[in-house]
Amino acid sequence: MTEPTAEEKASRLRAGVLGSIDGITSTAAVVVGVAGAGASRSILLLAGMVTLIGGALSMGGGEWTSVSAGRDAEVADGVPAGELASPWSAALASALSFAAGALVPVLAVVLPPVAYRVPVTFLAVAVALAVAGVTAARLADTPVRVAVRRTMLGGGVAMVATYGFGRLAG
Repeated sequence: MTEPTAEEKASRLRAGVLGSIDGITSTAAVVVGVAGAGASRSILLLAGMVTLIGGALSMGGGEWTSVSAGRDAEVADGVPAGELASPWSAALASALSFAAGALVPVLAVVLPPVAYRVPVTFLAVAVALAVAGVTAARLADTPVRVAVRRTMLGGGVAMVATYGFGRLAG
């Protein structure tokens, strides 16, 4: 087995970080919205797991498609085979990181008593997004505060919007 290229390593890292942020945010938005409607623990678990599975497969498929298209362009440009990124490696990194990120809001919404589900989920997701933002910033060598603010803002807006909709619908 050959050592992964720098391009492949970067592709995996990008897919992993972005996949985890998307997994955290997308799943949190779904479970908080469903919780806002007053759903039972079993419905919250179902909603969270369906989002985790569907999102992981969607992210993996999207990453595979994206990296495959980029690889096709690189091949057309004459890039040597040993320097090409692996679509399967990026897809696996994206899918697994989405699933790992999605576990945070799923567990946060189903484990606490009813009265604490939404606040615990908001807190757990804020911490997870902050960690993901720091990781993204360090990998990209960009300012940490900007990356953390960006990830937390996106996740916060998504949760507030879906919780509000869930409350209105429920």
